[in-house]
Amino acid sequence: FYIDNINITGSFATSSPDAPSTSLTAWDFESGLGDWSVRGSGEATAEPSTIAPHGGKGCVFVSGRTQDWNGIQVNLTNTVKKGGKYTFEAWVKYDVPKEGTEQFVLALQYNAESESDTQYKWITNADVKNGEWTKLQGEYTLPKDFTDISLYIQVNGSTIDFYVDDITMQGEPEVDKEIQKDIPSLKEVYNDYFKFGTAISPRYLNDLEKELVLKHFNSITHENALKPEAILDHAATIAYMNNTGDLTHPQVALSSDAKEVLDFARDNNIPVRAHVLVWHSQTPNWLFTENYSTEKNAPVVSKEVMRQRLENYTNAYFKLLSTEYPDVDFYAIDVVNEAVNPDRPDGLRAPATVATTSGDDANNENANNSMWMTTIGAEFIEDAFTYARAAANKYMPNTKLAYNDYNECDPNKTEIMYNICKDLYDKGLLDVVGMQGHYNMSSLSTSQFENALLKYASIGDDIEIQITELDITQDDTAEEG
Repeated sequence: FYIDNINITGSFATSSPDAPSTSLTAWDFESGLGDWSVRGSGEATAEPSTIAPHGGKGCVFVSGRTQDWNGIQVNLTNTVKKGGKYTFEAWVKYDVPKEGTEQFVLALQYNAESESDTQYKWITNADVKNGEWTKLQGEYTLPKDFTDISLYIQVNGSTIDFYVDDITMQGEPEVDKEIQKDIPSLKEVYNDYFKFGTAISPRYLNDLEKELVLKHFNSITHENALKPEAILDHAATIAYMNNTGDLTHPQVALSSDAKEVLDFARDNNIPVRAHVLVWHSQTPNWLFTENYSTEKNAPVVSKEVMRQRLENYTNAYFKLLSTEYPDVDFYAIDVVNEAVNPDRPDGLRAPATVATTSGDDANNENANNSMWMTTIGAEFIEDAFTYARAAANKYMPNTKLAYNDYNECDPNKTEIMYNICKDLYDKGLLDVVGMQGHYNMSSLSTSQFENALLKYASIGDDIEIQITELDITQDDTAEEG
């Protein structure tokens, strides 16, 4: 691949003498690689090129890659500020005739005093078509205690040659900020009705945002760190299988991201809504394959084995949270998420027809289908809640079990969700219906919302309804008289 136009400069003045300064670092590769180097040893190389620059006359050509993590990198340890928030951009391209796209990744590698292992954090990724310069762009708040940190680019799941050009890194202006304190607290205003929560990712959890959370919210949810792909530990699972010969005990572990949020919740007595145990998305495909293989098209396990894996994974999930954070109030957990598809006769997502590696999931034709349906079938929903109820009773008896989904006010989907949730509730397996709440003012009427809400509320006297991801879109920006 090619890389081009990465620059670093010092701080510069903004349009106003009193305005805060920001720092811009840029690399355009007009005079060679500069501080950049090839990532990985062996045959991989990173060399200046004038063949296909994005801007100017030079770029970088990366070739001879034998591993997908081979790419180009630069050390930022003495360039960036600890805890600083930065916006990163890079242009990438490849010229290898092929159908489809390649997934390029812009990421950070760092060591930190609070971490025992090296951390690898994606800033952003993009699907890139052959012959087209494509921009990678994202922002990231750096850890406050890193001891060594590098920026790198790779092609996920591929060893193609590529070009890179015009890489920039811009720090957020340093200004004195404070939250608005002379307004009512949201959590106090709604205290008599429900918890008022927010989603948290450690990359945004700076001191100012912590203060904002503490003022307004009495519930938090991890953005990604309690999802299956983040909590399932492949290396530990393989080691357990090799040591015991047992093929049914997936191993789990909490990442540093998960712990940072849970530490914050514990230290400030903030209840946590755990998301999510069973989902078709953001779940590694090795969970479903024989010997936990990550090979593309690896055969999947039998229904019996998969049900055992689900039960053991569920038990391990609850045990992990309760053991490592006994003082955190995990008041609810999404046991099953987004299993319904009203366009299918059975009302559920279609089975995935092939098993692909986790890195390919976002690009394959089965991305919206379910490996749970492939391996277990429709009963995976009841299985998940059955195992979750047993694990909750053992480890977290005060945790409520939820089914969570979107488009929950669509009449067809409402009916399917109601039937699933009513059956689970009647069997003593369900406590909460989660309505994701992605609403558009131009397409959702108040009566539709009310009808859906009342339908779910009729499931049982003690059923709880939670709005889990509320956002409201208004497309019409015209001013009213």
